[in-house]
Amino acid sequence: MTNYCIIGGGRLARHFSHYFRLLGIPHSQWRRTPADKPCADKVRLKQATADASHVLLLINDQAIAKFVSGNDFLAGKILIHCSGAHSYASIAGVHPLMTFGEELYDLATYEAIPMVCEASSHEEFQFQHLFPQLNNPVHIIPPEQKALYHAYCVCAGNFSQLLWQMSAEEMQARLGLPVEVLEPYLQKNLENFFSQGSTALTGPLARGDQKTINANLAALKNQPLAAIYQQFSKAFLPAADLSTSGGH
Repeated sequence: MTNYCIIGGGRLARHFSHYFRLLGIPHSQWRRTPADKPCADKVRLKQATADASHVLLLINDQAIAKFVSGNDFLAGKILIHCSGAHSYASIAGVHPLMTFGEELYDLATYEAIPMVCEASSHEEFQFQHLFPQLNNPVHIIPPEQKALYHAYCVCAGNFSQLLWQMSAEEMQARLGLPVEVLEPYLQKNLENFFSQGSTALTGPLARGDQKTINANLAALKNQPLAAIYQQFSKAFLPAADLSTSGGH
């Protein structure tokens, strides 16, 4: 019988708990309470994990090892972490490749989340043994490649979000255009990426239009986006003559 205890009270813990509730998977949950003294916290933790066969450590990456070493009563339980970048000895690694915001998702969204797992020789660390009631797509990578994997996730997700936010804020502040003006454009860009792959790129980079690129760079001069634009252009067009002075 698989009995779960979720450790943590952040976004990922809330989402996992909601996913379990949607599937009717019983589980307990523990989070540190600022008002409690450390000894009271430990008593509650011991009670919460007493009947658990599997403990999900959904806490800060840097706190995982210390948390496990400081609670010896967790010995004998299957421990699971969800860090995308790090590995920990004797702890199964399962990274849900998804962004988790304040709003909880529906069951279909949770079930579509790819679970990227660390390769392991331990049978009990295989996804089907860790989560026998979940039917998510599963992918396996070597533990030593996790930092690289996570770097790609950050580039694809976090950096794109920052670019959208910076672009939208500047367009609104400097041109008076509302954030919503970008929605159809960004939606179609995402759709085209998955339907067309590398041929989905449009605009001056796809055309190799150095005159337009240099005009863009000149217009962005002294803005943080100028350096980002220039670096992306250099990465895609390494032989191009690019400057922020307006150029050709």
